[in-house]
Amino acid sequence: SIPWKEVEVRMYALSMVADTILQDGSPFDFSVVMHFVNILSSRTPAELNGCQFLVYKSFGDVIGSYSKWLSSSKSNIKPLLLFCASGISKSISSNSCSVALRKLCEDASSFIHEPPILDILFWISEGMGEGNLRIEDEEEIISAITHALCSILDKELRKTSLARLLCSSYSAVEKIIDIDRDELLRQNSSAYAQALNIAVRGLHRMGALFSHLAMSITSGLIDDDTISVLFGIFWPLLEKLTQSSHMENTSLSTAACRSLSSAIHSCGQHFQILLPKILECLSMNFLLYQRHDCFLRTAANMIEEFGHKEEYSVVCVRTIETFSSAASLSNLNSSYTCDQEPDLIEAYANFTSAFIRCCPKEAIVASRSLLELSFQKAAICSTAMHQGAALVAISYMSCFFDASLTDVLESPECPSDESRGAVLVQILARCGEGLMFNVFYALLGVSALSRVGRF
Repeated sequence: SIPWKEVEVRMYALSMVADTILQDGSPFDFSVVMHFVNILSSRTPAELNGCQFLVYKSFGDVIGSYSKWLSSSKSNIKPLLLFCASGISKSISSNSCSVALRKLCEDASSFIHEPPILDILFWISEGMGEGNLRIEDEEEIISAITHALCSILDKELRKTSLARLLCSSYSAVEKIIDIDRDELLRQNSSAYAQALNIAVRGLHRMGALFSHLAMSITSGLIDDDTISVLFGIFWPLLEKLTQSSHMENTSLSTAACRSLSSAIHSCGQHFQILLPKILECLSMNFLLYQRHDCFLRTAANMIEEFGHKEEYSVVCVRTIETFSSAASLSNLNSSYTCDQEPDLIEAYANFTSAFIRCCPKEAIVASRSLLELSFQKAAICSTAMHQGAALVAISYMSCFFDASLTDVLESPECPSDESRGAVLVQILARCGEGLMFNVFYALLGVSALSRVGRF
């Protein structure tokens, strides 16, 4: 029998000295490593004992460390990928094998287009629907496979491969939407919780795909036709999800918003025509589920991406009006309340900052009363005991000052009352006394402030 403990120790040692061996650059014989890789990748879980699970981790570390050398031989690629696929399914080795998979996909991109290799990658991606891995590992795996598929030279094959990868997560989200039509299944709390978990994971994987895709688009590897196909798969599904009652679940809504933000950065112009619909969806969902700050964060991303276009001024104004009408934001009127809602304050500050920085002057002028209210709330939040809430409030006020100063310096002559700079300066003038009081409060504290008041 194979002395697996000794093998594991030697593989661990080999991974520890990887930097030294790689720097030395001398030829290294990996035949023994590949011999054991073939043995391990061909074994079923029932054949493995506790020690061998640890062996998977050490071999995963070795493959990740020496991936460039190991993947230089075409004959090694398939067994290495099969090993990673096998190791990923085991909790003790999932992280090391997912990292190894990523490095193999980066270093062996010239061999990825071959059908047997693609089949293994799709087999890995489609096997993640069971939800046995950490979300971070699933994202690592999807990013690795996306990187590999983006390197395929044949445009049609690349397009169909990326679409298939996206669809591997599609069904996980589709199932939760179907539950809306199946009241009996929704009443089964255990089945519903499992479906939610699988959907959240599917959304995270979609987000990982689009996040990596954004880098490939920047480098010119992905054409517009491919983006159109992926957009056509993703958006109809997400639109149905955001209109469902499942968005009440915090994890699901956060994952949906995150994947949407990633898709916006990747698909850009394809989402532009949907800006009114998406912003309305986000703002209305926020009114329904006011503890879900993810809707504010995603709306901020949308405005940063498209808010500068004048044709969307009315939409942006309507969005800030809807958000500002939420009771959760209206209640941010004391430092105590601000201490209880640091995440909400951060999301609100990010949204209003994006609004001021990116929206055209027509939107700023039309929203002057709401922006004044947001500045007053920021001044109050700057007095919060929660350091994060106070800092983000001060950061927002700084953004307000910067925008005002920039406009004044760009137009030193007397600006009209309807200019952006004039509106912001007027807001600062009206809020000046309250701002100074709150800044003194934040800097000096209650006892010191009472002494200042006597002078």
